[in-house]
Amino acid sequence: MKVEQKSEATDTQPQRRMPLYRQPVFVIAILLVIGAVVAGIVLLTRKETAEELSDVEDPPAPVIESDQESGDKMVVQYEGEDPNELEELTGVVTYAGVENSNLVISTMIDQYIAGGGNCELTLMNDDSDDVYTASVDAFADITTSYCEDFTVPTSELKQDKYQIKIVVTGENKEGTIESEVNI
Repeated sequence: MKVEQKSEATDTQPQRRMPLYRQPVFVIAILLVIGAVVAGIVLLTRKETAEELSDVEDPPAPVIESDQESGDKMVVQYEGEDPNELEELTGVVTYAGVENSNLVISTMIDQYIAGGGNCELTLMNDDSDDVYTASVDAFADITTSYCEDFTVPTSELKQDKYQIKIVVTGENKEGTIESEVNI
């Protein structure tokens, strides 16, 4: 038997070349080019947007006047008239409802009452036969004021529709806040 020995020279076959698009260097180069193009487009778009925004003029800042005598800064009034300059106090009932067997009434006063004030509640039903009165203090908030919450035991009232009338006094002014509530 004849044994054929293969020589190493005949064992090597020519290697096939890998196509260009499969070579890692080529793929990375293409991805870098695409990334650079996208980044350029984004930067150009942002630059144009920033230039458009810079062309818009800002409105002038509000001028804050000061009281020459006291040196106090005045609050800038943006809309409507200044409620602090009204002849009477105004406000609104912000909440009127039953909680834990008590009728709770909360109010807000549109004016700033620096020295505090007084709020007098009168509750009257439609028949005018059930009347309840109470009085609480008014306190200044940042730019407005408020009455301390009125707490009326519902055991003293029958189930009915009541007219709420709150007379507010303070800062040598007086005003009336009116609303209604169902119990």
